[in-house]
Amino acid sequence: MKVKKYLESVEEFLDIAINGKSHLSDAYRSSRRIEDGREEFAATKTFEEAKDMAINGWKEGCDKMKDVTAQIDCVVASKKLTTQVVYDTVGACPDVGRFLQGIPDSMMSFDPVESNGSGKILSIVVNGTASGYVKCEEMIMRGAAICSLIQGFYEMGYSCEIFYVESLAGEWGVGGEGFELRFPIKKSSDPLEIDRIAFMIANPSMLRRMVFSFDETLGKEIVDYFGFNSNGGYGSPKEIPEDSDRGDIYIPIIQGGDPCWSNFKKASEWVLEQLKIKQHDNY
Repeated sequence: MKVKKYLESVEEFLDIAINGKSHLSDAYRSSRRIEDGREEFAATKTFEEAKDMAINGWKEGCDKMKDVTAQIDCVVASKKLTTQVVYDTVGACPDVGRFLQGIPDSMMSFDPVESNGSGKILSIVVNGTASGYVKCEEMIMRGAAICSLIQGFYEMGYSCEIFYVESLAGEWGVGGEGFELRFPIKKSSDPLEIDRIAFMIANPSMLRRMVFSFDETLGKEIVDYFGFNSNGGYGSPKEIPEDSDRGDIYIPIIQGGDPCWSNFKKASEWVLEQLKIKQHDNY
Protein backbone atom coordinates (compact mmCIF):
# COMPACT_ATOMS: atom_id res chain seq x y z
CA MET A 1 0.00 0.00 0.00
CA LYS A 2 1.24 3.48 -0.88
CA VAL A 3 -0.32 6.44 0.94
CA LYS A 4 0.57 10.14 0.69
CA LYS A 5 -1.06 12.81 2.80
CA TYR A 6 0.04 16.28 1.72
CA LEU A 7 -1.61 19.04 3.74
CA GLU A 8 -1.84 22.74 2.94
CA SER A 9 -1.02 24.10 6.38
CA VAL A 10 0.01 23.27 9.92
CA GLU A 11 -3.46 24.40 11.00
CA GLU A 12 -5.02 21.67 8.85
CA PHE A 13 -2.71 19.11 10.43
CA LEU A 14 -3.51 20.24 13.96
CA ASP A 15 -7.25 20.26 13.31
CA ILE A 16 -7.16 16.60 12.23
CA ALA A 17 -4.72 15.57 14.97
CA ILE A 18 -6.82 17.24 17.68
CA ASN A 19 -10.38 16.90 16.42
CA GLY A 20 -10.24 14.00 13.96
CA LYS A 21 -12.24 10.87 14.78
CA SER A 22 -10.62 7.46 15.22
CA HIS A 23 -12.23 4.02 15.36
CA LEU A 24 -9.70 3.16 18.07
CA SER A 25 -10.46 3.55 21.74
CA ASP A 26 -8.01 5.64 23.77
CA ALA A 27 -6.61 2.42 25.24
CA TYR A 28 -5.25 1.57 21.77
CA ARG A 29 -4.15 5.09 20.82
CA SER A 30 -0.51 5.62 21.73
CA SER A 31 -1.08 9.36 21.41
CA ARG A 32 -3.44 9.27 24.38
CA ARG A 33 -1.57 6.94 26.73
CA ILE A 34 -0.76 8.25 30.22
CA GLU A 35 0.75 5.29 32.07
CA ASP A 36 3.88 5.57 34.22
CA GLY A 37 6.98 6.14 32.14
CA ARG A 38 5.09 7.67 29.24
CA GLU A 39 6.69 11.05 29.87
CA GLU A 40 10.11 9.51 29.29
CA PHE A 41 8.92 8.37 25.84
CA ALA A 42 6.79 11.33 24.73
CA ALA A 43 8.17 14.15 26.92
CA THR A 44 4.61 14.98 28.07
CA LYS A 45 2.28 13.32 30.56
CA THR A 46 -0.90 13.75 28.52
CA PHE A 47 -2.16 14.50 25.02
CA GLU A 48 -3.76 17.70 26.33
CA GLU A 49 -0.35 18.97 27.43
CA ALA A 50 1.08 18.30 23.96
CA LYS A 51 -1.94 19.92 22.31
CA ASP A 52 -1.47 23.11 24.32
CA MET A 53 2.19 23.38 23.28
CA ALA A 54 1.37 22.65 19.63
CA ILE A 55 -1.10 25.54 19.60
CA ASN A 56 0.61 28.04 21.90
CA GLY A 57 4.26 27.11 21.58
CA TRP A 58 6.79 25.32 23.77
CA LYS A 59 7.79 28.26 25.94
CA GLU A 60 9.26 26.20 28.78
CA GLY A 61 11.12 24.06 26.28
CA CYS A 62 12.52 27.11 24.53
CA ASP A 63 13.91 28.30 27.84
CA LYS A 64 15.49 24.88 28.42
CA MET A 65 16.83 24.81 24.88
CA LYS A 66 18.48 28.21 25.25
CA ASP A 67 21.44 26.61 26.99
CA VAL A 68 21.72 24.06 24.19
CA THR A 69 21.35 26.53 21.33
CA ALA A 70 23.59 29.08 23.07
CA GLN A 71 26.45 26.59 23.30
CA ILE A 72 25.92 25.50 19.71
CA ASP A 73 25.68 29.12 18.51
CA CYS A 74 28.85 30.02 20.42
CA VAL A 75 30.87 27.38 18.58
CA VAL A 76 29.27 28.11 15.22
CA ALA A 77 29.64 31.90 15.52
CA SER A 78 33.36 31.57 16.25
CA LYS A 79 33.88 29.63 13.02
CA LYS A 80 31.35 31.12 10.58
CA LEU A 81 32.87 32.36 7.37
CA THR A 82 31.55 35.88 7.89
CA THR A 83 34.90 37.63 7.46
CA GLN A 84 37.79 37.39 5.02
CA VAL A 85 41.44 38.14 5.72
CA VAL A 86 43.01 40.98 3.69
CA TYR A 87 46.81 41.30 3.69
CA ASP A 88 48.56 44.67 3.34
CA THR A 89 51.52 46.63 4.70
CA VAL A 90 49.20 48.10 7.33
CA GLY A 91 46.39 46.41 9.18
CA ALA A 92 44.86 45.32 12.47
CA CYS A 93 47.47 42.73 13.46
CA PRO A 94 50.48 40.90 12.01
CA ASP A 95 50.59 37.47 10.42
CA VAL A 96 53.70 36.23 12.22
CA GLY A 97 54.40 33.49 9.67
CA ARG A 98 54.38 35.93 6.74
CA PHE A 99 56.46 38.47 8.71
CA LEU A 100 59.19 35.91 9.48
CA GLN A 101 59.29 34.99 5.80
CA GLY A 102 59.99 38.64 4.97
CA ILE A 103 56.74 39.15 3.06
CA PRO A 104 56.01 42.92 3.01
CA ASP A 105 52.22 42.68 3.21
CA SER A 106 52.19 40.76 6.48
CA MET A 107 49.57 42.83 8.27
CA MET A 108 46.02 41.48 8.44
CA SER A 109 42.64 43.21 8.31
CA PHE A 110 39.31 41.43 8.62
CA ASP A 111 36.65 42.52 6.18
CA PRO A 112 33.06 41.29 6.41
CA VAL A 113 31.93 38.97 3.65
CA GLU A 114 28.76 40.20 1.98
CA SER A 115 25.99 37.60 2.16
CA ASN A 116 24.50 36.42 -1.11
CA GLY A 117 21.40 35.03 0.56
CA SER A 118 19.44 38.27 0.65
CA GLY A 119 16.01 37.87 -0.86
CA LYS A 120 16.35 34.12 -1.43
CA ILE A 121 14.02 31.52 0.04
CA LEU A 122 15.40 28.25 1.40
CA SER A 123 13.11 25.23 1.57
CA ILE A 124 13.98 23.04 4.57
CA VAL A 125 12.45 19.55 4.79
CA VAL A 126 12.65 17.95 8.24
CA ASN A 127 12.01 14.20 8.39
CA GLY A 128 10.61 13.96 11.90
CA THR A 129 10.25 10.18 11.87
CA ALA A 130 12.07 8.28 14.62
CA SER A 131 12.09 4.75 16.01
CA GLY A 132 10.82 4.14 19.51
CA TYR A 133 14.30 3.55 20.84
CA VAL A 134 15.44 7.10 20.01
CA LYS A 135 15.81 8.97 23.30
CA CYS A 136 14.02 12.22 24.05
CA GLU A 137 17.36 13.89 24.76
CA GLU A 138 18.61 13.03 21.27
CA MET A 139 15.48 14.43 19.64
CA ILE A 140 15.75 17.65 21.64
CA MET A 141 19.46 18.05 20.82
CA ARG A 142 18.77 17.60 17.11
CA GLY A 143 15.89 20.08 17.31
CA ALA A 144 18.10 22.64 19.01
CA ALA A 145 20.68 22.21 16.26
CA ILE A 146 18.03 22.72 13.57
CA CYS A 147 16.83 25.89 15.34
CA SER A 148 20.43 27.14 15.38
CA LEU A 149 20.78 26.27 11.68
CA ILE A 150 17.61 28.19 10.80
CA GLN A 151 18.86 31.21 12.74
CA GLY A 152 22.15 30.97 10.86
CA PHE A 153 20.36 31.02 7.52
CA TYR A 154 18.41 34.12 8.55
CA GLU A 155 21.68 35.81 9.50
CA MET A 156 22.97 34.98 6.00
CA GLY A 157 20.01 36.85 4.55
CA TYR A 158 17.76 33.95 3.66
CA SER A 159 14.07 33.51 4.35
CA CYS A 160 13.04 29.96 5.20
CA GLU A 161 10.06 27.73 4.60
CA ILE A 162 10.01 24.59 6.74
CA PHE A 163 8.21 21.35 5.99
CA TYR A 164 7.59 18.46 8.39
CA VAL A 165 7.60 14.93 6.99
CA GLU A 166 6.68 11.57 8.49
CA SER A 167 7.98 8.82 6.20
CA LEU A 168 7.39 5.10 6.77
CA ALA A 169 8.18 1.90 4.90
CA GLY A 170 5.38 -0.33 3.64
CA GLU A 171 4.54 -3.68 5.18
CA TRP A 172 7.82 -5.60 5.64
CA GLY A 173 9.57 -2.61 4.03
CA VAL A 174 8.41 -3.60 0.53
CA GLY A 175 9.81 -1.60 -2.42
CA GLY A 176 8.30 1.79 -3.14
CA GLU A 177 5.33 1.20 -0.90
CA GLY A 178 4.96 3.26 2.22
CA PHE A 179 3.36 6.20 3.96
CA GLU A 180 4.25 9.87 3.76
CA LEU A 181 2.71 12.78 5.65
CA ARG A 182 3.91 16.26 4.68
CA PHE A 183 2.84 19.76 5.67
CA PRO A 184 4.42 23.20 6.10
CA ILE A 185 5.44 24.22 9.63
CA LYS A 186 6.36 27.67 8.38
CA LYS A 187 5.76 29.27 5.00
CA SER A 188 8.28 31.78 3.71
CA SER A 189 5.91 34.68 4.37
CA ASP A 190 5.13 33.59 7.94
CA PRO A 191 6.86 35.21 10.93
CA LEU A 192 9.50 33.12 12.72
CA GLU A 193 7.49 31.91 15.76
CA ILE A 194 10.33 30.11 17.46
CA ASP A 195 8.25 28.78 20.41
CA ARG A 196 5.95 26.93 18.04
CA ILE A 197 8.65 25.83 15.63
CA ALA A 198 10.73 24.50 18.53
CA PHE A 199 7.89 22.24 19.63
CA MET A 200 7.39 20.86 16.14
CA ILE A 201 11.01 20.09 15.37
CA ALA A 202 12.45 19.38 18.83
CA ASN A 203 9.77 18.10 21.21
CA PRO A 204 9.26 14.31 21.06
CA SER A 205 5.52 14.89 21.62
CA MET A 206 5.24 16.31 18.11
CA LEU A 207 5.81 12.84 16.69
CA ARG A 208 4.75 10.62 19.56
CA ARG A 209 1.50 12.40 20.36
CA MET A 210 0.41 14.85 17.64
CA VAL A 211 1.56 12.94 14.53
CA PHE A 212 0.53 9.60 16.02
CA SER A 213 -2.90 11.12 16.73
CA PHE A 214 -3.20 12.18 13.08
CA ASP A 215 -2.20 8.68 11.94
CA GLU A 216 -4.84 7.11 14.18
CA THR A 217 -7.64 8.95 12.34
CA LEU A 218 -6.90 7.54 8.87
CA GLY A 219 -9.40 4.67 8.89
CA LYS A 220 -9.15 1.01 9.78
CA GLU A 221 -7.48 -0.22 6.56
CA ILE A 222 -4.58 2.24 6.73
CA VAL A 223 -4.29 2.04 10.52
CA ASP A 224 -4.10 -1.76 10.45
CA TYR A 225 -1.70 -1.89 7.47
CA PHE A 226 0.87 0.50 8.92
CA GLY A 227 0.29 -0.42 12.56
CA PHE A 228 -1.04 2.95 13.71
CA ASN A 229 -2.14 1.62 17.09
CA SER A 230 -0.53 0.79 20.42
CA ASN A 231 0.03 -2.83 19.36
CA GLY A 232 1.40 -2.00 15.92
CA GLY A 233 4.51 0.08 16.50
CA TYR A 234 3.48 2.96 14.19
CA GLY A 235 5.53 1.86 11.20
CA SER A 236 9.19 1.61 10.24
CA PRO A 237 10.99 4.95 9.60
CA LYS A 238 12.57 5.52 6.20
CA GLU A 239 14.15 8.36 4.28
CA ILE A 240 12.08 9.99 1.57
CA PRO A 241 13.37 8.99 -1.91
CA GLU A 242 16.09 11.12 -3.45
CA ASP A 243 13.86 11.83 -6.44
CA SER A 244 11.16 13.22 -4.13
CA ASP A 245 11.00 16.85 -3.05
CA ARG A 246 13.74 17.17 -0.43
CA GLY A 247 13.84 20.95 -0.68
CA ASP A 248 17.14 22.84 -0.58
CA ILE A 249 18.06 21.37 2.81
CA TYR A 250 16.94 17.88 3.83
CA ILE A 251 17.18 16.80 7.49
CA PRO A 252 17.16 12.96 7.55
CA ILE A 253 15.51 10.71 10.10
CA ILE A 254 17.16 10.56 13.50
CA GLN A 255 18.85 7.30 14.43
CA GLY A 256 19.16 6.22 18.05
CA GLY A 257 22.72 6.53 19.31
CA ASP A 258 23.77 8.84 16.46
CA PRO A 259 26.94 10.55 17.80
CA CYS A 260 25.90 13.72 15.95
CA TRP A 261 23.29 14.36 18.64
CA SER A 262 25.29 13.12 21.62
CA ASN A 263 26.78 16.46 22.69
CA PHE A 264 27.04 20.17 21.93
CA LYS A 265 30.34 19.84 20.05
CA LYS A 266 29.03 17.26 17.59
CA ALA A 267 25.78 19.15 17.06
CA SER A 268 27.74 22.38 16.49
CA GLU A 269 29.92 20.69 13.88
CA TRP A 270 26.80 19.54 12.02
CA VAL A 271 25.31 23.06 12.02
CA LEU A 272 28.58 24.60 10.85
CA GLU A 273 28.92 22.08 8.03
CA GLN A 274 25.40 22.83 6.76
CA LEU A 275 26.07 26.58 6.82
CA LYS A 276 29.39 26.16 5.02
CA ILE A 277 27.76 24.07 2.29
CA LYS A 278 25.11 26.71 1.65
CA GLN A 279 27.63 29.55 1.82
CA HIS A 280 29.84 27.74 -0.70
CA ASP A 281 26.83 27.39 -3.01
CA ASN A 282 26.60 31.18 -3.11
CA TYR A 283 30.07 31.72 -4.60
